[in-house]
Amino acid sequence: MPVSQRARRGQPEQMSVDSLNEANGDDGLSDKHDVVINMVHALIAFGAPSHNIADYATDLINIIGMKGSVAYALDSTLVSFKNRDDMTYRTKLVTASNGIFLGACDDTFRVYQLIMARSMTPPDANRHLTALLSELAYFKSWRYLPLYGLASSFVCLFAFGGGWYDMGPSFLLGSFVTMLQDKVPKRVKPRDHFVVEVVAVFIATFCAHAFASIHHGNLFCYKPIAMSAIVSTLPGYACMVGTLELLHPSTSTTGVTRLVKAAALVVLLTYGISLSGNLWGLISKESQDQVCSQSVDPRWKFLFAPLTLVLMGVRNGSRLRQIPMQVVLGSAAYTVQTFVGNAAGPKIAMTAAAFTLGLLGNLYALIWNQFAFSAMVIGVLLLVPGGMSLEGPLIKEMFELVVALAMGLLLSGLAFYRWETPSAFFY
Repeated sequence: MPVSQRARRGQPEQMSVDSLNEANGDDGLSDKHDVVINMVHALIAFGAPSHNIADYATDLINIIGMKGSVAYALDSTLVSFKNRDDMTYRTKLVTASNGIFLGACDDTFRVYQLIMARSMTPPDANRHLTALLSELAYFKSWRYLPLYGLASSFVCLFAFGGGWYDMGPSFLLGSFVTMLQDKVPKRVKPRDHFVVEVVAVFIATFCAHAFASIHHGNLFCYKPIAMSAIVSTLPGYACMVGTLELLHPSTSTTGVTRLVKAAALVVLLTYGISLSGNLWGLISKESQDQVCSQSVDPRWKFLFAPLTLVLMGVRNGSRLRQIPMQVVLGSAAYTVQTFVGNAAGPKIAMTAAAFTLGLLGNLYALIWNQFAFSAMVIGVLLLVPGGMSLEGPLIKEMFELVVALAMGLLLSGLAFYRWETPSAFFY
């Protein structure tokens, strides 16, 4: 995005309020309204931290010399502009499909920073935001299916204790589940999306049973193959976002709604896993719950975890310049999770890893004036499967890990409350 070198270094060339109004025209209400609407649309569509969207929009309304209010709901935002002449309000509902596009999200935040520093006028900001939003039309998720397959095969090794032979089935089933998640929901009604997830999990875990039965379980392991194949269906990130929304005063209702939806999805996924197991039990009487004896050397984890971070960064739309920092932060958090987990258990390990990730991410934002969220979120996505011990009920384990993850991030935020800036994760 064509911004000045001073702005890229976090030292934007400031423009006075008078020159800002002169560039817009005092009656340029349309441009001012549009920049707020486009900013909110971009933040939702590109996956910015939802508990902060209303704060970003409110600050933007104030800096461009308008009066209004913003209320965030699930994947939508209600923006009201106050008319000074007759004291009425012009209200717009902004909705968008929520995804994670970290490169565009980072560029959107850069536009926000320049507007807040009065270095970019609303007409210029609208042009940049419109160009960024147009990138969604060119994003073809099917091109990334091999990346999902590779990520599933790597996760099988370092998160779920799989062996080298388990990588092949994990690749195939992970790609298959991702294809169902991507293609089928576009052709069914929203109420049927959960059904698609359950069907995908049922098919993947049933096939994992079939693979694990080859050579009486001496070649493939069921649990690593099954869990790595369905890891993309687990709502770990959604649970964490819901927890953070719940703790934020203006988005607590949204957080409750998101957590209830996530809990319902986990229950349905558990049903799909149980159904496939029961059906396979009618076909074969061999137990497939034994510990995998072909697990790779633990030292390989420290190679495959960073490679997975690279794949996840590319899949989630990161720019090339963002990936090195994502790998550094995510690898540091995973290292802490691994060593602490060996000594203290998964929940303490998750809290310590999330604290490390948040500490480094906010330090990165403070020193280089960058957007902490885009550097940290890939590490968050990696920690959820890495913290699962495959013991106990899935829903209980999922929510315990997510609460530990959220608490670690919140604790790291407390360390930076004196230097809180809009680039921090919990601004």
